[in-house]
Amino acid sequence: VQNIPASVQAITQESLAKMGAKDMEDYSRFVPSVTVVTYGGNPDANGSANTVVFRGARTGGDGFISQSTSSVYLDEISITSSGNQPAIRMADIERVEALAGPQGTVYGSDAQAGTLRIITNKPKMNVFETIADGELRTGKDSDASYRGSLTFNIPLVEDTLAMRVVG
Repeated sequence: VQNIPASVQAITQESLAKMGAKDMEDYSRFVPSVTVVTYGGNPDANGSANTVVFRGARTGGDGFISQSTSSVYLDEISITSSGNQPAIRMADIERVEALAGPQGTVYGSDAQAGTLRIITNKPKMNVFETIADGELRTGKDSDASYRGSLTFNIPLVEDTLAMRVVG
């Protein structure tokens, strides 16, 4: 970070766990100048979408945005499409990086206001690991809801090959 002329904010895996971040809206509250606007109710439902806004820069009016001013990357893959981003389930995340814009040279035309990078954990060599994460919510006036994930880190070839699976 000290060698580049840009502002980078990163939230570590430990910080994400402490804040209980389960989706994009959860961790964006802890990154100054970044807002996540959710369209479509339940963020885990198919058809819902998010728009990441850096420093209030957005285009369009009500509803969906025609051209995004911010891009979102999952590892090295751009997941920005037609001005919005899909809801990301925050399972097995190493860190989240917020890069204030303009970032168009590196991350494309959708990154004029900034880029949000979600970095997943990489496989660990020679370590078998199982991580279970679950959540149950209920209330006096609502039905119970739940969600969970299982992560497996499996060494395949000593010091050479490992696999990490999340479901």
